[in-house]
This record gives sequence, structure tokens and C-alpha cells, in this order.
Amino acid sequence: MATIRSELQSTEVARQSANRVGFGFLLAELGAGIAFADVALSTKDIERRRRNTANAKKAYVTIIRFMTRVVFTDIDASAFHSDFGSLRKKLSQLGVAETANSPTS
Repeated sequence: MATIRSELQSTEVARQSANRVGFGFLLAELGAGIAFADVALSTKDIERRRRNTANAKKAYVTIIRFMTRVVFTDIDASAFHSDFGSLRKKLSQLGVAETANSPTS
């Protein structure tokens, strides 16, 4: 019985660790996406705007792909979704249409 309990605890620790890593990845991708969008919005150079818009959209699509794998705490969810909404708004300003599988919040 002690072995099963130990294995369950070990599995839970691994799951929590993977979740923290996944959340960190999402935050890094979100930060990069916002940075690319900011550059695209601030430049007058058409090629630089196109390139940074494409990179911001890649970050957005990556976030959409992986965010369902992370369990957010209430505090993390609030901060994440606020910044995610900011990225969505910036992409909209850049003329990027939302994809059909993107969340609305």
C-alpha cells in the first residue's frame, strides 16, 4: 500500500511540475507575441510590419494549441487572459482575422 501511495504522490508531483513548465511556456510565448505585435504596430516599414505580424500570429496560434494542456490557478488565469486579450486586440488592429478555433475570452 505504501508503494502505491508513493507512486501516486510521485505522479502528482510530476504532473504539477509539467503544468508549471507548460504555464511558463505559455507566458513566454505570450510575451513574445505581444512584443512582435507592438513592433508591427509601431513600424512604418511594410516588410518589418508583415514579418512581425506573422510572428505575433504564430505565437497566438501556438498559445491556442497548448493552452488547453495547462490547468490555470485563478490568479494565473486572470493575468494570463488579460494579456491574451491584449494580444488578440493587437492582432485585430493589425488586420489578422481570428481563427475559427480561437477562444473568445
